[in-house]
Amino acid sequence: MTSANRIKKLLDGAAAPAQRVAGMGLAAALLSACAGGPTDTAGAQKAVLAGSAWNLVSFTSSSDQVGVIKPQAAEQFQVAFGTDGKATFQFDCNRGNGSFETVDTAGGSGSLRFGAVATTRAMCPQQAMSARLPGDIEFVRGYRIVGDKLFLSLTADGGIYEWARRP
Repeated sequence: MTSANRIKKLLDGAAAPAQRVAGMGLAAALLSACAGGPTDTAGAQKAVLAGSAWNLVSFTSSSDQVGVIKPQAAEQFQVAFGTDGKATFQFDCNRGNGSFETVDTAGGSGSLRFGAVATTRAMCPQQAMSARLPGDIEFVRGYRIVGDKLFLSLTADGGIYEWARRP
């Protein structure tokens, strides 16, 4: 399966027409969210993501060489968005924290940028996601929430991270 087909399948979801429409809306929102940079607007900023927490489900690359990468256990990779504009991360056995800025558009989507993320540097057991995710955080430019799923898009069609809402 080509990378374009993998991303299309991810965005389309199941074969139901309503899910296909939601997938196309996700693709359009992610593309439009990547087009502009965030601005700091009081009140609207951080409203949608603030107070939410997520476990990583997968990374879908636009590159056929990378494909789809899934963590060994979802709870090993987490992000939590505070109501104060701060984000905390779990990267396998390491932790991270930094700031985030959003410009929320309609329907649970918008642009998203993380500030510098400080991380611990413990030697975790090697898995593909341990090195990839911390390095990709600075390239996140857009988000979309669909039900209990969060999709983070990277710049230059670099791929999409899929997250599941933490209980």
